[in-house]
Amino acid sequence: MGKLKEYLINNLTEEEIKRIEGLSNLSTTLDNHRRWMLLGLHVGQRVSDLLSLKPHQIREADDGLYLDFFQKKTRKAITVGVKNPLIVDWLSNFDFKPISDQAFNRGLKMVAQKAGIDTMTEGYQMDRSTRRRSLGLYPKYQLISSHSLRRTFATLHYGKVPTPLIMEITGHSKETTFLSYIGKTRNKDHIADTFLRYLNF
Repeated sequence: MGKLKEYLINNLTEEEIKRIEGLSNLSTTLDNHRRWMLLGLHVGQRVSDLLSLKPHQIREADDGLYLDFFQKKTRKAITVGVKNPLIVDWLSNFDFKPISDQAFNRGLKMVAQKAGIDTMTEGYQMDRSTRRRSLGLYPKYQLISSHSLRRTFATLHYGKVPTPLIMEITGHSKETTFLSYIGKTRNKDHIADTFLRYLNF
């Protein structure tokens, strides 16, 4: 149980993502954080790969855009499809300003707070007096980090998209690691149900 607690990361729900999409009247800096945040929720990449995205990595697709990434950790070249109209519009004009990982993590919390994502939620926060992480109940926006975006992407697509496809995008090589990452256990019925959906004879 202790090991699972150590791995506690908070995801965003579809309803919370809609609230972030609907935010307006933000400062230019905070709106830039919001754009990167929503992009991260749609592409499922590690923050180092997400924030290094450049216009030359974007290509037109029949039903949206292709984003070409070379994942630094896995050393794999992958392509992610994006079709959300808002994200496609931003990418087409590349309305994203460079930002550091540290500033991004601070900005995510501010965006989530503006969106009213403040349900008291179990998670870890750094205790300044002990300089150690402390488990407790905090407003959810305080627990959101860049890592939450990739995990939210994986969690929301799990069961709707074949697991190997999600793993290819997120860069997980083992299913056991991937399932642990999203807090799931191996479900043989889920595998059978997915197979049944693809049967054509």
